[in-house]
Amino acid sequence: MNLSLLALIPALVMPVAASDPAPFLGTWTQLGRVDPGPSIQDAIEHMPFLERSWAQYRLTSVNPLYDKLVIATEGDGLSMQMDNRPALHLSLKQPMPWTREDKETFQVTMKIDGKKMIQTIQGKDGRRVNTFIVGPDGKTLRMAVEVVSHRLQHPVKYEILFSKG
Repeated sequence: MNLSLLALIPALVMPVAASDPAPFLGTWTQLGRVDPGPSIQDAIEHMPFLERSWAQYRLTSVNPLYDKLVIATEGDGLSMQMDNRPALHLSLKQPMPWTREDKETFQVTMKIDGKKMIQTIQGKDGRRVNTFIVGPDGKTLRMAVEVVSHRLQHPVKYEILFSKG
């Protein structure tokens, strides 16, 4: 076999391995979490009082700390259900429109890169990025959340740790 062809094999195999959703599939139950409250307070401290109160309410209500996460394959993408909310159906190939329970609309993208799955939810006034990382044992999943908006002084950041089971 030609040595130049052997050099191409890793390049051909890597994209397939990089988009494998298998490590993320299953039912995940919360093990622990970082309270987003201090991060929310830090992000809104520069706002006037009334605006700060509204921002704190809004950020707290749209950033629930999920107890259960179910991830399954669906067509060319994934289905994600957090607690008892309706499942979110996501393509791994293109952005998808999504309407949250409060009727606010977003564009959602999902990509998998090895043991990382990155979900980006883009709205009119900001962006939320959920980065899911499977632990080395395959039995833990860390969900790192970052909320960014031009209205916030700093991003809101927190994590939720899940176990498979």
